[in-house]
Amino acid sequence: MKSLGLKKSGAILSLAALAWACDGGKAPFTGSIEGEQAANVDSVYLLDRGASGFEKIAAAAVTEGKFTFSAPIAHNGALYLQAPTDGSFGDRKPTTVVFYQEGDALVGKLNADDLNGSEISGGLAQTEFNTYKEGQKSFVDKMKALSERYQEIAATAQGAPTDEQKEELKKIGDEYGALDKEANAYSDGFINEHTSSMVSPFLLRQNAYRMDEKELKSYLEKFTAEAKTTADYTAIEDRYNTLMATAIGQPVLDFELTTPEGESFSTTALHGKVFLIDFWASWCGPCRQENPNVVAMYNKYHDQGFEILGVSLDNKKEAWEKAIAKDQLTWNHVSDLQGWQNAVAKRYGINSIPATVLVDASGKIVAKNLRGEELENKVAELLSAS
Repeated sequence: MKSLGLKKSGAILSLAALAWACDGGKAPFTGSIEGEQAANVDSVYLLDRGASGFEKIAAAAVTEGKFTFSAPIAHNGALYLQAPTDGSFGDRKPTTVVFYQEGDALVGKLNADDLNGSEISGGLAQTEFNTYKEGQKSFVDKMKALSERYQEIAATAQGAPTDEQKEELKKIGDEYGALDKEANAYSDGFINEHTSSMVSPFLLRQNAYRMDEKELKSYLEKFTAEAKTTADYTAIEDRYNTLMATAIGQPVLDFELTTPEGESFSTTALHGKVFLIDFWASWCGPCRQENPNVVAMYNKYHDQGFEILGVSLDNKKEAWEKAIAKDQLTWNHVSDLQGWQNAVAKRYGINSIPATVLVDASGKIVAKNLRGEELENKVAELLSAS
């Protein structure tokens, strides 16, 4: 489960996965569409989740509220299910979870109003996943209610909460955090108890954002040969390798991106200095809240040789430039304006912001995601040693 924060979309447990046999044969999945918007659904899509997002790979026509998928799929991994209500692809995210196993027929009742309310049955993997969902339901329902209450209070406060509202918001945040920890523990326990299931790599992939390279390695080593055949397992391996390449003690991975002025800037210009790579975005609330602290630290240590390179995950240049000016971020900035598809963020395995990478004068990564006093103390230590 994800806690309150800014993270990549597309990686939450409400997404739908469809794992198929890899023998290229045909496997039946029949279903019906229900709900008030059912009449507006004329097709159901299968999507593959790749490094650049979702891609439609198959479609089933809906006739009189029913559909059938029976198509050869080229890989054994996680696919996703989508039922647009307006006839266009891409307007609604995949939200129903389906697992397919060779030789097992699946039956689905899809809720066109809310795919999370759909029911899918059939096959060992699907049964295992349904069991998992049932165990998580109490956490999901409570966290949803807390989130809705938080938004209600925040909307009423209109940016100026009373002391009473601040206290209630904090209480909600604490309760949400506690539930999130319980939900994570449940997920971890399920994965540990189902190391041969194709469901477990899928769940681990959804939870990998909160794990470091050591944790991921421990899970990868537990999976059996059956689980390792899935595309989800391969995706987790890829993330592990990415994290290892940017682990503490590794040489900084140099990169070159474009400044707001349209010029190229490379990390090689910072070699020999202590510098911070700061991943942020103009639309990231927590990033903007942290910026005054970063500004104060930069002003305090810049004359001693400390540098910062801001890497923005913005899509719009104007918003990026306005945020730099408003927050008085006087250090170097770069971006490719590709949002979460930012090439450097992907290379460093960044999937939540703000995120930081601290590099010493020898060019080695010495710390990641430090903030506040902890970050300042480490910068002072490195400067005194350089």
